[in-house]
Amino acid sequence: SGIPVPAPTVLPRGWVKLANDSYKVLPQNCTWPEARMQCEAEEGQLASTLDELSAAYLELQALKLQTPLWIGLNRNETQGYFRWMDGWPLSLARWAPGEPSRDRSCVYLDVEGTWKTALCNHTYPSVCKQSTAFPPTAPPQYPGVCVQEEEDISGRNSPWSWLPFRGHCYSFVINNVRWADASTSCIRKGASLVSIEDPAELHFIKSNLEFLKDSYSSFWIGLFKTHLGQWKWLDQTVLDYINWAEGQPQDSSYDYGYMQSSDGTWSTARWGGKPYICKKPKVLPETPPTQVSLKGGQRRVYSGLAVVVVLATICLMGLTALMLYKKIGRPLPSFTNPLDFSAGRSTFDNPLYMEPVTEVEPNMVDTSQLVNHMEAQPMITL
Repeated sequence: SGIPVPAPTVLPRGWVKLANDSYKVLPQNCTWPEARMQCEAEEGQLASTLDELSAAYLELQALKLQTPLWIGLNRNETQGYFRWMDGWPLSLARWAPGEPSRDRSCVYLDVEGTWKTALCNHTYPSVCKQSTAFPPTAPPQYPGVCVQEEEDISGRNSPWSWLPFRGHCYSFVINNVRWADASTSCIRKGASLVSIEDPAELHFIKSNLEFLKDSYSSFWIGLFKTHLGQWKWLDQTVLDYINWAEGQPQDSSYDYGYMQSSDGTWSTARWGGKPYICKKPKVLPETPPTQVSLKGGQRRVYSGLAVVVVLATICLMGLTALMLYKKIGRPLPSFTNPLDFSAGRSTFDNPLYMEPVTEVEPNMVDTSQLVNHMEAQPMITL
C-alpha cells in the first residue's frame, strides 16, 4: 500500500485563452449533436484547429483525459464534405490511417492526436472554442445547383458527390484509373477532368483534398500535352494560370497533368492509376410557367367587356354606312348573289359588276347615231 496513488486529472476551470482563441473542455459524455448544443449554450462552438499550436493543445487535453473529444467536423452539416462548423476551411488535417470513413460523418480527436470518424450518436466528451477572429468570406456562388445522385441524398459521401463553387460542380473520385479512363468517366457524367482558372479555384480544390492527402497523394486533372508540345485544358479553358511544381513540366513523354494533394502544385505523368477530379457547369433550375387563375367575378367582367366591344363595333359600322349614303346620294348596292338570274334579271346586281353612271357632256358626239347614219347612206363605187 506504499504505492502512491496518482492525483486525479484536474481540468482547467472555465476558458483557457490561446492567442486569439479560448478553449473549454466539457467532460460529460454526449452525442455530437448534444455536444454542439452545449458549446452553443456556452457561447462557443465545437472546436476547430487552424494551426499547429491549437492542434497540440487539444491533443494534450485528450491525452490528459485518456478519452476521445468531439470536435467541430461533421460532413452531414457541411454539404457532404468536411469543413469546420465555425466557417473556417481545413488548413491542416490530422486524419488517422484509413480515415475518413465513407459511412461515418462525425469527427473526434483521439488520444493519439489523430482525427477519426464515428457515428454521430456515439457519446464522448467535447471541446468548445470561442474566437475573436472571423472566418473568410465564402466565395461567391453563381446561379444554379449541383444535382446529386440518389445514393448521395442519403447522406453518404459517394464517389459522385458534387460540391458547388461559383458556377461549377466538382466531384473527387477516389478510384485509381489511367488518365484516359478518368477523362471518359467524367464525360459519362456530363463533366470533364477539372480545369483550374485562378488561385481561388485552386484553393477550393486544395482545401477539399486536405482530408484525402494521407491516402491519396495526387489526383489527375485536365491538363494534357498536344502533339505540338503545348499544354492545354481538356475542357477548352484558356491556360492563363499555372501552378507547376519546381522543375515541371518535364520535357519528356509525360503527357498528362496531375495535382499534388499536399500543396496543390501540378506535375506530369504518363501511365499509372490515380484518383481524379471532375468538373461540370451548374444546372439552372427550371422555372414553372406562371398560371393566372381568374375568379368568377373577374370572368364576368371580362365577358361583359367583350360584349361591349362587339356592340361598339357594330354601331361604328352602321354609322359609317349612313355617312356614305348621305355623301353618295343613292342607295348603297345590295350584295346579292351575282349568279342569280331569276325574275328575268340579266345584269349583275353586284357592286363589282355595276356600270358607273356618267353624264354625257354637251360637246360629246354620240357615236351610235353616226353609225346609224352611215348605214343609211348608199355605197358609192368607182
